[in-house]
Amino acid sequence: MTGQGQDSVRQAKASDSIGSRRGSQAPAALSARIQVWTTLVVLLLITALLLAGNVMHNLGGGSEDGVMGVFAPIAWEGDFDGSHIEVWGHILMLAAGVVLLVLSVVHRASVFAAWALVSIVIVIDDLFQIHEKGGEYLAVAWELQPAFRLRDVDFGELIVWAAIGTVLLIPLVIGHLRANKWTRRQSWTLLGLLALLAVFAVGVDMLIIMIYWDVPRFVIRLLALTETAGEIVPMALYLTFVIKLALMPDQPMFKRRSPAGERGSVGAQT
Repeated sequence: MTGQGQDSVRQAKASDSIGSRRGSQAPAALSARIQVWTTLVVLLLITALLLAGNVMHNLGGGSEDGVMGVFAPIAWEGDFDGSHIEVWGHILMLAAGVVLLVLSVVHRASVFAAWALVSIVIVIDDLFQIHEKGGEYLAVAWELQPAFRLRDVDFGELIVWAAIGTVLLIPLVIGHLRANKWTRRQSWTLLGLLALLAVFAVGVDMLIIMIYWDVPRFVIRLLALTETAGEIVPMALYLTFVIKLALMPDQPMFKRRSPAGERGSVGAQT
């Protein structure tokens, strides 16, 4: 074989080798932004399906006949202790707590650990009905009196909530004061999401009690569904934001596009 022929064979083998290596390479990983948005969509989709089940349960009135019978069990009622939606909320908050603990170690930010504690305490309170049982105890022990259409036990629950919140506020404030500017901004966002949750968990809940005997039943059911949605959606957003902090801490959720003129000036400088 001539020298030219041997060169051609070697080039062909090299091309085949490069092609095989390219074909065996794994595809590029999804960007952090796509992962975060996918997480948000999945969490909200599951939440929406559970809320739809709650609506179907209310429409079916507990009937076990036909398709509506699938939603007859009381577990589909979001306002019921131990419901599917409540369990989903526990999963969301526990997952957020775990990620926040990791973030507290990675960023050496004690305020993230404080928020992890808040997340876990919310689940513990809900699981063991601490504010309900504590409210009943205080109503009797302190001889609380009904007022403003709220029962004595309702005032007891508010006192327990206030006590738990005060205890949790201490490590939050200490951690916030010790944090840098970036961490403080994230802490304010976490506060905003849980404040939104509290508006529905406490505010709407108390509103339902105050007007319970003065409005039609469908209004109470609508408010109860609003309360449930107002609690579970902020939980999904809370976990999504925590995951965003883990995957893309310095990037916004929406990709910013530079103006055409600005891109041109950058190109001119290079």
